[in-house]
Amino acid sequence: MQFSVLTCFLLTTQVCSFHPTLSTWFSYRKVDNRRITLHSTEDDNGETATLVLDGGTAVSTGPLPFVSDEFLASFVQDTSNRNLLASAGGDRPLEEIQLTSDLLKTWQDACKELGLQKIPYETDSVIKVRTSGINFPGLQLESTASIGIMGDATNENQVYEFVLIQDENRVKGLPPIVWIFNKLTGSDGKGNGNNQSTSSRTTLVYKKISESAFFFTIKSRLVVNVKFPAFLLKILPTNKEKAEETGSKDVNLALKAFEKAYLEKAKNERAANISS
Repeated sequence: MQFSVLTCFLLTTQVCSFHPTLSTWFSYRKVDNRRITLHSTEDDNGETATLVLDGGTAVSTGPLPFVSDEFLASFVQDTSNRNLLASAGGDRPLEEIQLTSDLLKTWQDACKELGLQKIPYETDSVIKVRTSGINFPGLQLESTASIGIMGDATNENQVYEFVLIQDENRVKGLPPIVWIFNKLTGSDGKGNGNNQSTSSRTTLVYKKISESAFFFTIKSRLVVNVKFPAFLLKILPTNKEKAEETGSKDVNLALKAFEKAYLEKAKNERAANISS
């Protein structure tokens, strides 16, 4: 029986001054849109809580030098540059994995759930990334995410599309607390739980602002539904804020590293053209 509902809607728009110089560093525009809904429920197993996190963010680089269409396509098609976006700028362990038929089906279902018109095929890539964890007193949550990647370097509105296919959660900590957590979240202790669902989409786009300059933008959307022991609500606000701060930091690190890699490649390209 539901006995309380707490709904918070946070809309934050931060627009920094735009300086049309190629040396402007990250970033000149960031928009966040988060919806956080907390349902406290009571069931046959005792009191549990369901947390719904629904958020979106858009982060842009500063203006970058536009060399040519071919140069830009070569840069974004380089998997080492692409992987910077999925690993917080190279800070998270990442590996490319085989795309099985079951994984492809799960990926296609995730795309339909997100309302995407484009669907993945056998030729698209899947990576596995260990994400940042969340710490509670006596508990540490770790997650490994399988992410599908669709790319089109010729489409400025969707250079890359990253979609969460599935994730595996690991719980570490004091055995009694881990046991209680697994029981109340429906987890079997091996990363499988029936009380959590997550959908996520991240898109890399670019836009030209002149014949010689453009900028990249990352647009992300994340929806998480999770049930957990209600006693954790007492410490949730602090950890929620920490999780949001960590997630935002990962996006910033990813785009900053991507921007830096592009500037270095553009500098080398210009030096090569001058010497020839």
